[in-house]
Amino acid sequence: MSKTTIPTTTKIEGHQEPQRRTLPLELIHKIIDHVDDRQTLLEASYVSHVTHEKANRQLWRSFAHITRFNLHLIAQEHSYYANLITDLTITDDQLFDDMQHPYIFLPHISILRLKNISRFPSQVLCNDSNNSNNQPKLTTIEMENCSIDFMPYNQKDKHTMASFFTDQLKVLRLKKHNILMDDDLMWIARCCRHLQVLDLTCSGTYITDEGLLSIAHANPHLEEIIVTLPTSVQSISLITLCTLEALQYYCKSMKRIIIKDQGFAKSRRGDNNSDDRQDGLKLWGFPCLEYYDFGYGSFIDRWSKDKIEEKKENH
Repeated sequence: MSKTTIPTTTKIEGHQEPQRRTLPLELIHKIIDHVDDRQTLLEASYVSHVTHEKANRQLWRSFAHITRFNLHLIAQEHSYYANLITDLTITDDQLFDDMQHPYIFLPHISILRLKNISRFPSQVLCNDSNNSNNQPKLTTIEMENCSIDFMPYNQKDKHTMASFFTDQLKVLRLKKHNILMDDDLMWIARCCRHLQVLDLTCSGTYITDEGLLSIAHANPHLEEIIVTLPTSVQSISLITLCTLEALQYYCKSMKRIIIKDQGFAKSRRGDNNSDDRQDGLKLWGFPCLEYYDFGYGSFIDRWSKDKIEEKKENH
């Protein structure tokens, strides 16, 4: 069995002397396989050449963050690192501007995270256009503080967007997407028909029931939706009379609706009292939903049926 050495220290006669112990290589690999945070993997990659190889591979596979410093490692044909990536993060809007290679092919990517981006990375390809049998594996897209146009005028960008937003997509999170409108949701509904989670946190100043209805109608397997409503009487009547009823009718698998809006929550509860929260939950009467989440202030309050029942038993 292959072994590697990890230095330790033992105190002998008032001073410390290095003492070496050995761990089986297979055991080290198993330990690294169970590490699930980027910082620990980075530290492990500096211990020895053995841990570096394993930890570095794990970093590229599950915590890949492309920057201008490591772009050259994947911006080449048949890149070893590009073939590893399953979870990718991009935070630089001009990352690909000076790239010599026309595109980056990531055949195994399943999660794409974009932050502070105004242009969708058209240089990133997740499926091989020359192979019709190669279906995209991308199941999750998370976008935060982005201002990407979902209906670009450029034909190349249109093709790129369509290759990412497919029926394979299960989770879509659009957080702080300030320019999101009903037309964007309708385009998403046409491209993605198997969404299970839709997160529109702090996105939706221009969204009405029409956009949400298009998503609900096209995605009958939707299980969770998060919306942030503007604080107004009009938005309250919209979510009451249209959106929730439509979600119940079209999405039979719906388990969780999270509504984030301080004014809306207060209007249903009266004040920040737990009994009022219970009354607000009862008032809806949608049996298909597991629980509602009324945001208060910083979106912290979360009340489920289990918690309500537990409180009743305690009284």
